Amino acid sequence: MGAVLFLHGGGPKPDAETLRSQWLQSLPDLARAADEERVPAGMIHWADLASAQEPSAADVEWMSGHLVGRAFREIDGKQGLGHDDSIGTTLGRGRADILIRDFAAYFGSDPSLRNAVRGRVRESIQHVADHVDRILLVAHELGSVIAYEVLTHRRYMPGGGDFEDIGDDLRSRIAFLTLGSPLGWLYDAELAQYVRRSSKTFPRGLGRWTNVYDEKDPMVAPPFLADPTLADDFATFEHNPVDSPLQNPAPTPNSVYGYLSTPPVSELVASFIA
Repeated sequence: MGAVLFLHGGGPKPDAETLRSQWLQSLPDLARAADEERVPAGMIHWADLASAQEPSAADVEWMSGHLVGRAFREIDGKQGLGHDDSIGTTLGRGRADILIRDFAAYFGSDPSLRNAVRGRVRESIQHVADHVDRILLVAHELGSVIAYEVLTHRRYMPGGGDFEDIGDDLRSRIAFLTLGSPLGWLYDAELAQYVRRSSKTFPRGLGRWTNVYDEKDPMVAPPFLADPTLADDFATFEHNPVDSPLQNPAPTPNSVYGYLSTPPVSELVASFIA
């Protein structure tokens, strides 16, 4: 039997069960399979950890002036994504502040949030794997970064990040689906103050990886940093992610509900259920 695990992105979120139900509404085939207890579907919820730990003012200031922060806040001296009325509608006006706070909290000088979130994700995957043969891990936006770090067991951060590897056997039973992921540019964006620079590594033995994205999604391709694809990042490895570009039908190209409702995602989920 297989199970589907959801991993949400950054920003304020409702409780785990409410969020799970909202994601399932965009995947009616999976919702029916979950109701019939044929394919369990669960939400790995980490918003409570993020909301309980505010990043330091120094980390927020650093991220705001950093290339990542400027891409979302300011473009050549003009208001950037999330602030400008004509551009910010693609992200939601004011969301830039939330994104910068999320990045500052996760990549900041205090590794406790990063360690706690990755530990929860690892434990959730291991718990489900004890009861099923295979897992489809569906991760949105910053959630895809967290999942990637757990799957690769990469530490990136000097002096922090100790957590148990899930192991090659478990990795081989996971199919990874990323939605609107910033992995194409995030580790290349000069996050050198707190992040150890190193080449990207394909998760050893991973079953498969499908990367779904909309080029207009500002999380996927922000100004200065645009790199929506992932396959080229892992071209030197035996396996690499399969990129699946599409047009997100939601009013905001970053919407997880829009991504979930697209044919490539629904067909992949239906294939997993079958």
